[in-house]
Amino acid sequence: MFSRSVRALAVGHYAPPQIEAWADASEEEGWIEPEELPNVWVAQIGVSLVGFAELDPQAGEVRMVFVEPTVADRGIGTRLLRRVEREAADRGIDRLSLRSSLNAVPFFERFGYEIRSERESRMTDGTILRIVDMEKDLSARRESPGR
Repeated sequence: MFSRSVRALAVGHYAPPQIEAWADASEEEGWIEPEELPNVWVAQIGVSLVGFAELDPQAGEVRMVFVEPTVADRGIGTRLLRRVEREAADRGIDRLSLRSSLNAVPFFERFGYEIRSERESRMTDGTILRIVDMEKDLSARRESPGR
């Protein structure tokens, strides 16, 4: 699912060789399935995995939010991100950070994430991707009654 998401949703933001290197990285690095990790939430339709998100509570970081491209724009990414934010707030995390791909910046901006910097990130195979560091203040959310 990760590779399909990258290949479909990063088009127009990265060159084809960058997309392929990024999509292939999950297969080369031997990723653990999201269901086997703590602080990972998955979305399913029937028995099919259609999205996942990960929180690193020690770093206060949204590690990943990916959605199956065939169901993009159906609110799945929104529900996953809100679940991660709720967990972070419940743990007393005041500020969340993340590293966004160029194609995902508008998605995160809609939820109040602000751009802090843009930089190059080198993948293990040497491919360079432009990424955007973003942050969101969660303290107001925790202080609001009835979140």
